[in-house]
Amino acid sequence: MTIYVLRGPAQTANEIEADSDGQALEGARAQLARIEPTTRTSWPSVRVFRVGGDGSEEYVDQVCITLDAVVPLCYGVREHEWRSPRELGFGDAGGGVVKHGDGVITTWVCRHCGSELRTDTWAVDGCTGEPGARKVSYREAVRDIWR
Repeated sequence: MTIYVLRGPAQTANEIEADSDGQALEGARAQLARIEPTTRTSWPSVRVFRVGGDGSEEYVDQVCITLDAVVPLCYGVREHEWRSPRELGFGDAGGGVVKHGDGVITTWVCRHCGSELRTDTWAVDGCTGEPGARKVSYREAVRDIWR
């Protein structure tokens, strides 16, 4: 077994043992998959290094995964009912659609609880650095729709 070091963006380090580089990369993916998703799409990553007998580290590869956003609970009913901000009387320009690069950012508001759903179809992919990724984010009760 060989020792591998997984380094995150903040230089946090975690050691794992594996029989091969491939097994170490799979172990890194498994650790990233245990990260608790939030209300925003995210791309957690770690760099994997093989530790030599003298303690030196040799770069193997970077592992990155996509964590989809978790939908917050709707406090009005069991499920959100997403509507255009304009439809709910908020008067946002474009009815909640704004051009972004070769894509758009759409904004929807739940008619029951006021939570906001925003989808960016031209976000930068946190793993590849390329534009065109789909990023979803939720904000709870951004507007008081009951007044």
